[in-house]
Amino acid sequence: MLEKPDDYTLPAIELAWSNVRDSKIKRARADAIVLHVADSPALRAGSSRENEEPAVWTWCAHLDWLRDHSLLSALMLLAVGVVAWFWPRAVSAIGRWIALERASDLSSEECSFARLRVAARNGDPEKVYRALLDWAARF
Repeated sequence: MLEKPDDYTLPAIELAWSNVRDSKIKRARADAIVLHVADSPALRAGSSRENEEPAVWTWCAHLDWLRDHSLLSALMLLAVGVVAWFWPRAVSAIGRWIALERASDLSSEECSFARLRVAARNGDPEKVYRALLDWAARF
C-alpha cells in the first residue's frame, strides 16, 4: 500500500521456467513501471485511522446492533430465560445430591474406621468403645 505522495519505480522482472512438454526453458519479462502517488487531502487533514477517536457506543448504537442481529439477540434472550427458569431446580438438585453423597460417606466403613482412629488418638475410653461398636456394626 502506497501512503506517501511520491514517484515509485517497480524494477523490471524476468521469470524463467521449464516447460515440461517442450523440454525447453521459457522466459517472461515485465518492464519497469513508474507509479505516481498523488497527495490525499483526507490524509493531510489528519483523518487517518491512527488519529481517529475510538467509536463511542450510545444506546441508539446498541439498539441498532440488536436490531441488526435480531436472531442472535433472540437466541441469547431465550438462553438466559431457560437458565433462569431451571436455575433454582438445578441448585436444589445439586444440594440434595451433595447431601446424599455426604450422608453415604459418613455412613461408610472407612469413615467409621477414621472416627475410631481419632477417638483412639484422643485416649477417651468411652469414645473409643462407642467408635469401635459403630465400626464393628458396619461388617
